[in-house]
Amino acid sequence: MSKLRSNLVFLDERAAIADIERLRGGYARAGQWTLPQIGFHLAFPIEQSLHPPRSPEPTATQKQMQHFVETVAAHGWPVKPLDAPEPMRPPASASNADVDRLVAALNRLADYNADKVEMIIFGPIETDQFRKFALAHAAHHL
Repeated sequence: MSKLRSNLVFLDERAAIADIERLRGGYARAGQWTLPQIGFHLAFPIEQSLHPPRSPEPTATQKQMQHFVETVAAHGWPVKPLDAPEPMRPPASASNADVDRLVAALNRLADYNADKVEMIIFGPIETDQFRKFALAHAAHHL
């Protein structure tokens, strides 16, 4: 994220999509990734999470990990740099199709109406909390 956009907050998916569409018209790379690489990175956790949980309750390990989700949802992305998990590391070959994937994933999130999602390694999470997490993640990278 550029210092000029360090206070970026998305109130909903439509606001994030509008920003992405604006950035398509002239994205100035501020970090290590291109806009298509950011699209790849942000689309993955949304795509993988938008389904009802297998179990209504998290495991003990998931419950411990959910503290990170809760903190991000409440306070935004941490300042400390984090390494992306392997499946979320974008390839150099990321393309505009990955930006399209992100927009599609955000539209699916906006339309998702179940109470919870199965948030990849974090387990069952309230949909509203996942939404806040995903939007904070997007604001961090865009």
